[in-house]
Amino acid sequence: MSIAERKAHFRQVAINIVVSVSGVTLLHHRPVLCAVVMGLLFLHITRLWNRRRDFCVAGVGLVAGVILEFVATGSGLWKYTHATVAGVPAWVFTLWPVFMIGLPRLAETMMQAAEETSTDFLSRGAMGGLILLLEIPLLVLWGNSRPWLLTTLTIAGLVAVVAISRSRLVLSMTFIAAGCGAMAELFPVYVGAWSYPEGVFFGLPPWIPTGYALFGLGVANLGFAIDGALQLATQSSAREMGAATLNRTN
Repeated sequence: MSIAERKAHFRQVAINIVVSVSGVTLLHHRPVLCAVVMGLLFLHITRLWNRRRDFCVAGVGLVAGVILEFVATGSGLWKYTHATVAGVPAWVFTLWPVFMIGLPRLAETMMQAAEETSTDFLSRGAMGGLILLLEIPLLVLWGNSRPWLLTTLTIAGLVAVVAISRSRLVLSMTFIAAGCGAMAELFPVYVGAWSYPEGVFFGLPPWIPTGYALFGLGVANLGFAIDGALQLATQSSAREMGAATLNRTN
């Protein structure tokens, strides 16, 4: 990755953070307008980040993020001040893809290289799916009642995922998601965009950094797996077409 490319990626990350955090902080009381702003931000992002893998990760982030939002708000894990549908504001539908598409891209930029993720897509998919299937119920079960236990479990989960993956990309995404996720919540929570019943640090529960990191790894790995499966299907289709063409010419 050239210096110019790294600068472009870092600049896009900075735009993502500034627009998303300031947008939610200033426009949370107008959720539909905020959703439009986040949607425009996503469209701007795809001008630079438009690989198939980018869209796979963003798509999984949208689906998993929205499921998490409805489950969490329905169980009282957190509460939005200005909701649109079933306790959830409209902007979460466009913000989750923005967050998730930038996570592996920033990790790659910091590593100065993209890591191949298509060759082991079955194991990545199993890991990503398992993380999401376990973390979301645990958040609901112990997020309010036993927050420190949940923090310990998410730390243990992160250690296990990093150890099993043995991937620099996974390690980088862990620290990025933990840091950016927690910092991105500070200002919106401070102005009252949403709140946690068991807020400890500046209104945030202790499991926020590790929860973001584990959820981000689950989404990213599942997105990588879908991309790998699509790549395999494309290659197989290309081989079949090539064989059919060769047979016709013979």
